[in-house]
Amino acid sequence: MRNISATLNLDGVPTKVVVRKKPRERRFEVVVNGQLSQYGISDEDEELIFLEGSALLPTVFLHIQRIIAQYFPKTRAIDKLNHDSYSNYDDY
Repeated sequence: MRNISATLNLDGVPTKVVVRKKPRERRFEVVVNGQLSQYGISDEDEELIFLEGSALLPTVFLHIQRIIAQYFPKTRAIDKLNHDSYSNYDDY
């Protein structure tokens, strides 16, 4: 599992954020100030979607989207038409 930790300054309040990529999956665990949420990459449009846990505020969600796009660029949706498998994608 790959971890990215950051402290974001949101409205003047330092907020600790940890993003973990689950191995061989297109899922991410996001911990914001001790609250765990899970997000994934949708199959249709490669957008980050909420799966479970506590939902994040829209401003925090935008920061999380940017962190995932920057540090995990090879995480893509699986093309259902070609029947790809998870083994075809890098684990980072």
